[in-house]
Amino acid sequence: MYLDHFGLQIDPFSNTPNTDLFFVGGGRGDILGKVLQAIRAGEGFIKVIGGVGSGKTMLCRILCQQLPGTVQVALLLNPNLRPDELLLAILQEFRLPHVPSCSTVEAHQLLLDHLVTLNRNGEQALILIEEAHCMPVATLEALRLLSNLETEQVKLVQIVLFGQPALDFNLRSNTNTCQIFERINTSLTLPPLSLIDTEQYLHHRLWAAGYRGDRLFSEEAVRNMHRVSRGGIRQINLLAHKALQAAKQAGVHAIAKQQVMMAISTCEFIPKIAFWHRPVLATGGVVALLVGNMALHSWAINPPVEVTQGHTETIVRELIQKPPLPATVTPPLVIAKRSSGRPYVKPNDPLHGRILAAHDWLAKGNDAHFTIQWIFLQEDAGIVNLERQLLALPLPLNRLQPKIFRLRNDALLVYLHEFNSMQEGLEVLQNLPSSLQAGRPSVKSLERVKKTVKKLAIVNECASGREGIPCESSV
Repeated sequence: MYLDHFGLQIDPFSNTPNTDLFFVGGGRGDILGKVLQAIRAGEGFIKVIGGVGSGKTMLCRILCQQLPGTVQVALLLNPNLRPDELLLAILQEFRLPHVPSCSTVEAHQLLLDHLVTLNRNGEQALILIEEAHCMPVATLEALRLLSNLETEQVKLVQIVLFGQPALDFNLRSNTNTCQIFERINTSLTLPPLSLIDTEQYLHHRLWAAGYRGDRLFSEEAVRNMHRVSRGGIRQINLLAHKALQAAKQAGVHAIAKQQVMMAISTCEFIPKIAFWHRPVLATGGVVALLVGNMALHSWAINPPVEVTQGHTETIVRELIQKPPLPATVTPPLVIAKRSSGRPYVKPNDPLHGRILAAHDWLAKGNDAHFTIQWIFLQEDAGIVNLERQLLALPLPLNRLQPKIFRLRNDALLVYLHEFNSMQEGLEVLQNLPSSLQAGRPSVKSLERVKKTVKKLAIVNECASGREGIPCESSV
């Protein structure tokens, strides 16, 4: 294993749902907040859709941790149940004494009595179902009937469905399950990670696992991993794990394209990413009109290419050079080439991705909005401690998003979240604990922040041949 080689305390890229490694970027933190808000509002049915390896299980586990003590949870990991088995599984999760051979009517009454008692005591009941796309239609119908349990004021039980996109089809394709689809008040989708998200994800996982060295994954390595994984978290984890293994075997302490190529060549999911023989087309106007038919003919004749030892390297190169699918196209990280100058980033900066993301956020921000100018940091390690303190706060404070800018003296300037009004920012500021107000934070308009960042964290291109040399600011 490579833990000692990189100074890691735990495996940073394990695919087990270790909530200490939860990544709030890529929309995950926002989705978690929306699910919690929907549960507090008693919305009944909530649906979270995500592709294979998108982080649904991790989100489900962190949700369980974030729920208040007044919420009783029944977590169903195996959705492939008959309707009678569903009721018994829920009773068992709620730790209700029951006879396994009790009838459906008896089990239903036992559950109803328990839900009424919870409501009387000011508590909530919540059923979380993983892999809900695997649930039989009859069981989905039984679930719908459970959702009918309610008083005149509130639902007695709330249900959160975590599933793959097939769940939507299953709910729409049947008359009974279609009623569930119509009752879903909150429907959320876990998107694939963008290129910037991928870099931030890798850095977050490494730091959460104890890494404190220089930037580990090169820009080219990250770019190649993102192209191959298509932003899938499970695939990114596997590639990063194998790349770290390759670096350990080579005795190096940085991940470059070479290590990523070695990782790609041993991954099982690579052959499944549409490699096809392409017919050689002659040029000419008439042939161009036949491209569509020839492509279909090629599909019928030529099966997917089987990746073998002899041509793995060629296929991997083709995949890396091939542009990503439109669904995951993200702007390149080169926001440095703007006419107004480029963000200052140290060579091999471990916060590289987050700094560029902060500049991108600010560039797109509404000047009339506000943020908290949080703190100046002389040492990078301080940001990790601050973010841990943030995550330990109660909702909604633990969802605040720090924005990090590298100043030209190598210090960090950190802003906290974005607010529609100054009043919103002041209310949050007043609720922050004293330990997070040591830097005397204040609420600033984004218009003013843009001027500050331009003055302190932007490198102007003074003249030809002087790129990268700081200039006197005009602000």
